[in-house]
Amino acid sequence: MKNIYYVYVYLNPLKRGKFIYGDYQFDYEPFYVGKGKDRRCYYHLTEKSLIKRNNKNKIIKEIIQTDNKPIIEKVFFNLSEIESYQKEIQLIKKIGLSLENKGPLTNLTYGGEGSMSVYITEDTRKKLSECGKKNGYKGKTLEEIHGIEKGKKLREENKLRKLNKSYDILYGKEKSDNIKSKQSKSQKGKKKISDEGKKKLRIRMKNRIVSDETKKKISLSLIGNKRNIGKKHSDETKKKISKSKKGSIPHNKYKILQYDKNNIFIKEWDSSTDASKKLKISQGNITEVVIGNRKSAGGFIWIKK
Repeated sequence: MKNIYYVYVYLNPLKRGKFIYGDYQFDYEPFYVGKGKDRRCYYHLTEKSLIKRNNKNKIIKEIIQTDNKPIIEKVFFNLSEIESYQKEIQLIKKIGLSLENKGPLTNLTYGGEGSMSVYITEDTRKKLSECGKKNGYKGKTLEEIHGIEKGKKLREENKLRKLNKSYDILYGKEKSDNIKSKQSKSQKGKKKISDEGKKKLRIRMKNRIVSDETKKKISLSLIGNKRNIGKKHSDETKKKISKSKKGSIPHNKYKILQYDKNNIFIKEWDSSTDASKKLKISQGNITEVVIGNRKSAGGFIWIKK
């Protein structure tokens, strides 16, 4: 992946001085931190962006009214997308959010992914809870609130936004640690699965039929997954996997029917592997006939049962 991302800061030219935040120093007061690529840093100055009512746009409009423009300073360059998330979070925490009375930044999030880590006060949480009760939304699914079609669309959008992103990237380090702590506490005191229970689970999972749609979903979910890169199973784990698969039927194994070129039935085979070994015909060629890429293999026609 190309390192095309950067992290930028918006500075207020109306407030000059020495603004020092650890290793970072600015000649003007910073009021917004963002990450992006190409011309993303200029987006906030467009009419479309300035329509929104927020503190960031209020400062930008005040600057423009004095015939000035915000100063845009790129702090980090040549970053991957994940690195840009991390640097953005780091810089926002160093300078501080005005929402928390810890700094001058008008950002509504701790950075990283956008609205998913918005800082919400306890007072706002209570208001949102009361509002949810009045609207009748509390405890309802997206499908129940918006209808099946829109609910499914929103659910898919949420999945894509979270895909291949750790809690640290999605919510920031502080909120991430809080979530992990809650998950850990929720598991304490819970009974572990007994050996008998594990055996029952193994039996139930053996020869389980997985639909083509489910296989596609699993395949798509693993795209870009780098968690297991460079990791290898130990010999002990390999033995356990081998034992667990004994007696199970591979999902891609199927019976095939052998015909001559006059379409006269000859024999039924348990798999293309069996036919290949007994008749000394290329297994690949037999499979090519079965899926329709070849007319025949070894002088025979092959059909999936």
